[in-house]
Amino acid sequence: MTTKAQIKDTIGDIEAELSTLQDRHEQATSGVEQARARLDEIGRRRGEIASSAYFGDAPAVEELKTIDTETDELVRVVALAQDAAAALGADIADAKERLASERHRSSSEQVAQLRAERQAIREQALKAADELLAVLAEDKSLHEKMISAVQNGGNAATLENLARNHDEAALHRELGTKLRAYAPAWT
Repeated sequence: MTTKAQIKDTIGDIEAELSTLQDRHEQATSGVEQARARLDEIGRRRGEIASSAYFGDAPAVEELKTIDTETDELVRVVALAQDAAAALGADIADAKERLASERHRSSSEQVAQLRAERQAIREQALKAADELLAVLAEDKSLHEKMISAVQNGGNAATLENLARNHDEAALHRELGTKLRAYAPAWT
């Protein structure tokens, strides 16, 4: 099982890789657009000097050769940039898929960790409930012993005072109030 830090590092690495790929893809796409724009300029200039070059004007012929050389180079640049953009697009899609997978894995591991923590807390709550029940049983036993002791002494006023000051129903209400948020069905 990988650690949370390792998954975070992996996600960070993939995000950095994705950012780099997206920058390069943008550069390749921009390169295609720039080369095409230059090809359009060259095409216009070619049209302007075509008739002069055709009729043998030496400077026009020389410029046409330069234009043809630049055109060939730009066509190669466009093709290469388009291939690069396509390959980078595929790499971007792959990186996005890996990123989504790592984020899902991170989320799943976090949920599993939180589930385990919650189970431990539930076990603590049940243990505390068992301890509370033991304390309440002890309190009930002591209450019964007090009543028995007062009854054996035959003092009605003391018995009445004991009943008034040691009301189990009051204890139950207080416990119900404290626990109401966690167990609405108890109240």
